[in-house]
Amino acid sequence: MKKILTPLIIFIIIAACDDSPSGPDTYTLDNYKILKDQTHNVIMPLADSNHWEYQVLKSSCHDDDCYITIYDYPDTLRGKYFFLGSNIGFLSCSGYLSSNTDEGLLLLDSNMKQFFKYPIKVGDTYDVEISFKVPYLYYFSENDSTAVVATDSILFRYTLISNNEEITTDVGSFSTYAYKVESFMVFPEGSDCQTELAWDTFYYFAPGIGLIKYQTYKYNYKTSEYTILEKLILKEYTLN
Repeated sequence: MKKILTPLIIFIIIAACDDSPSGPDTYTLDNYKILKDQTHNVIMPLADSNHWEYQVLKSSCHDDDCYITIYDYPDTLRGKYFFLGSNIGFLSCSGYLSSNTDEGLLLLDSNMKQFFKYPIKVGDTYDVEISFKVPYLYYFSENDSTAVVATDSILFRYTLISNNEEITTDVGSFSTYAYKVESFMVFPEGSDCQTELAWDTFYYFAPGIGLIKYQTYKYNYKTSEYTILEKLILKEYTLN
């Protein structure tokens, strides 16, 4: 995919997002079986009041430490799922309905969708696309705050790059599953822009423990280099 434009990761939602987007490998809670046991043999144990706190090593928006907290949110029709609250970049400003399914960890809200397949083999790659009823506006960062480009959808390309990445934190060392997620802007037909890589994000999950490390980079199309935007690492956690 040709890399031309890199949006500053500040965006404005001008309309409600499609709750049932179309695209390759699109997931909803209705597609997969929700596991009865949400805390064992999963990459993110979900139970009421589970809590993770993170030290901010690098951030463009967070001055304080970040967190994830799980709240019980049962659904009598579909089964057990949870509300995930957080101020971390990829989860901030809203919470996610979350559940461990027979194919992995699913996070859903009206604007975003995350799906971390588990179990998964190193090298496995899959796409999750989010489409919008009305184009999504992105402001570009090349010294022009008026430069706006509308995108029809965002394509997330997930790749498991390791299943034994060792991460050392203040609360111990963890063997993690490392997911690389490339985010692409998919522009309308006839647009001057092509499908472009916007940023890369890396998630490190320790099975049975949760998210250990998170970092994201933006791509500079002029230098073909990446700049780190945010880096967090676990500093304490409580599991119930």
